[in-house]
Amino acid sequence: MVRDVSKWRELIREYGRLRSLTGHTPQSRGQRLNELIVEFLHCWGIEAAASVRTTGEVDVVFAHSGVRFILEAKWQQTKADTGNIAKLQKRVRQRIAGTCGIFLSMSGYSAEALADVADGERLEVLLLDVSHWEAMLAGLVPPDELLRLVHDRAAFFGQPHTPLVDLLTPAAGPPTVDFGLPDGVQDDVVRSSVDGVVAEVVLSGIDSDQLGIACQRDGRLLVTTAQAILRVDLKRQSVAVAVPVRDCHRNPLPLDDGSVLFARRHGVGRFKDGEVSTVGGGSVGNSSVLLNPDGSIWLFDNGYMGGISPSITRLGGRVGDESRQNIDYQPASAFSSVWMSRDSLLTIGNSSFAVTSFPDGGTSSHAPTQSNPMGIVHLGCGEVLTAGDGTSVQRTDTNTWVSDQLVDLTLNPSVNELALGHNDDVYIASYQPWVGPGMRFAVVRLTGLRRERVGEGGEPA
Repeated sequence: MVRDVSKWRELIREYGRLRSLTGHTPQSRGQRLNELIVEFLHCWGIEAAASVRTTGEVDVVFAHSGVRFILEAKWQQTKADTGNIAKLQKRVRQRIAGTCGIFLSMSGYSAEALADVADGERLEVLLLDVSHWEAMLAGLVPPDELLRLVHDRAAFFGQPHTPLVDLLTPAAGPPTVDFGLPDGVQDDVVRSSVDGVVAEVVLSGIDSDQLGIACQRDGRLLVTTAQAILRVDLKRQSVAVAVPVRDCHRNPLPLDDGSVLFARRHGVGRFKDGEVSTVGGGSVGNSSVLLNPDGSIWLFDNGYMGGISPSITRLGGRVGDESRQNIDYQPASAFSSVWMSRDSLLTIGNSSFAVTSFPDGGTSSHAPTQSNPMGIVHLGCGEVLTAGDGTSVQRTDTNTWVSDQLVDLTLNPSVNELALGHNDDVYIASYQPWVGPGMRFAVVRLTGLRRERVGEGGEPA
C-alpha cells in the first residue's frame, strides 16, 4: 500500500506539468525528474536519494529487495544511444558487485544501443522507457512489482529491455471457458422472476479470482479473468485473448478506436495494436472504469478505510492529465458508480444510493432496498439495474426511488458485475456453486429486463 497518497497524487499531477514544460526549461525539467523519482519512491516506502556525488555523479540511488540500484534518467528529444548507456555501465563497475544500473530514457533507445547492451559480456544495466515509468507512477504496475519483473527478466532471460506488455503477459494460458450450464447448477438457473424474464447460462466454469464483463458493438463479450481479458463470440462459441495482461479487475471498457481500457492495481491501462500504455491512476481502493455520456473516461475509486475519500477522476490521454473530485460517501463502503447523465453520478453500496451532481459536488442520499449491491447499469430515463443479495437483479427508478426485484438466480451471493448488451440483453457475471480448488464464475444472459418506454400518443419511445 502506498504510504503517502496525497503526495503521490500531487506527483502524478506535477508529472503532467513537466510533460508540457509548464514552468520549466528542458534542463530544469530533467533535474526535477530526478527529484520526482526519489519522492515517488518515498511514497511507496522505498528509501532513495537524488544527485549523489561520489565516483561519478549518479542521478538516483535506492535499494529494493536486497538489491542496490543506481539510476540514470534522460529526458531529451533524441533516443538514448550506446554512449549514454556506457557511462552508466562504467559507474556500475566502479561499485561493489551486485549493484544494478537502471537507465530511464523518456524518448526510448536507438536500435544500436539496445543491441550493444543485449550482446554485452555481462548484463549490468536494465533499460526502462516512458511506458515503464508512467505505469509505475500511476500505479498500473507499482514500483515493487515492476522492479521485480524487469530484474527477473534480466536475471532469467538476459533481457535488458522488455516491453511493458511482455512484462504483464501471463506465463500460463488463459482459463478454459465452457459454453452453457456449469456442473452442479440446475437446468433452471432462475429461482424466481417476474413474467417475461428469461435467463440463460452462456459461459461457465471460468477459473479466476477476478471477474468482469463488457459487450462490444459487434455483440462479442469481453470477459475479465485473472490471467487475461478474453474476447468471446457466443454465436461461434470461440474464445480469444483480447488483452494479454494478468491481474486486471472489474469491467473492461471497449472503445470505438479498437482499444480496450482496463483497471489494474491502482491505475488504468490501454491495450491497442499489441501495446500497453497507461492512461491514468492514483486509485487506492476498489476501482472501475466508467464512460460518461459525453464520451469522457473516468475512474471510480471507493477510497480507503484510513480516511481516503471515494473519488471520481476524469482521465485524459496520458498520465498526469487526471482531474479528481471526491465523492461524499463513507470510505471503502461504496461498491460501484454509474453516470446517470453528463453531470450526475450514482454511487451504490450498503450505506446508500447516493447521487452526486457536478461540478458543485452536491449529494443526495437514498436508502438502499437491496443488500450488497455491486453490479450496476443505467437503462436510461433514470432507471438502473443493480445486482446484489444472492444473486438478485433489481430495477430502481431514480425519479421516484421505487424498486422492484426482477429475477433471483441460483448463483453464489458474492461478487458480481452487470453489462448491457446491444439488443435488449443484460449480462451478469457471478461466481457459481463450485466444489474444488479455486473459484469459478459463470455469465448469464438475461432478457426481458428492459421495460418498454411509452412516448406521447402511446407509441413506444
